[in-house]
Amino acid sequence: MAVSQLQLTNFRSYEDQALTLDPVITLVVGPNATGKTNLLEGLFVLATTRSFRAKDPELVRHGSDYYRITAELEAAELSLGYQITARGSEKRVRHDSTPKSLLEHLGSLRAVLFEPNDLLIIHGAPDRRRRYLDFILTQTDKRFVRTLAQYRRVLAQRNRLLADWHGNTSELFAWNVQLAELASEIDSQRRAVIAHITELASDLYADIAGSPAPLELAYRGVCDGDYPTQFMRLLENNLSRDIAAGFTT
Repeated sequence: MAVSQLQLTNFRSYEDQALTLDPVITLVVGPNATGKTNLLEGLFVLATTRSFRAKDPELVRHGSDYYRITAELEAAELSLGYQITARGSEKRVRHDSTPKSLLEHLGSLRAVLFEPNDLLIIHGAPDRRRRYLDFILTQTDKRFVRTLAQYRRVLAQRNRLLADWHGNTSELFAWNVQLAELASEIDSQRRAVIAHITELASDLYADIAGSPAPLELAYRGVCDGDYPTQFMRLLENNLSRDIAAGFTT
């Protein structure tokens, strides 16, 4: 859905700015340091709940203790607010004045970002490619969002156990089973995205090249075949290293 109106309040350099956006294309033009990237960042934060270049406290305009981003879409008004309080901070989302969780909100507004560091997706570390796939999935598949959140919670529990290791092998086994099952789901969904991208990229590459040319992307994970079983085996084989490190290596 296209954004027709955008309002930034205490966000970066904007104290209170309302903008009307064209439903097809809007060009943002201006001298350096006038807030062009801040405007785009606001849209990205509203879509994904986080910035691509800074932490939430850094997004709050100097002298304020909160920011709010509101957008009018074809069928709804989306609003995301971040507040710094005496007890810490909180982030809230509303759809037409109705409170929503951050997980419920993801996918309501989809954004595609391309910035210079994205070139590292090609030749940078593997974790960048995994994050890129996860970024696509979190905007397009609610099931993946829940799976990834569960995986991170289980991983955190396993890491806490390893950090204060007292030989609790039965408890560790329970976390291993959950981690392996969730990892298998994540792997499967990432592979499905790669297959879809390959299909699209093949046609686009053929158009650019001017003739049919084979192009294939492949996802090479840590396991092949029976993923949960192989993942469990890897966790067990790395146990001594994990205990020494105090976290899941």
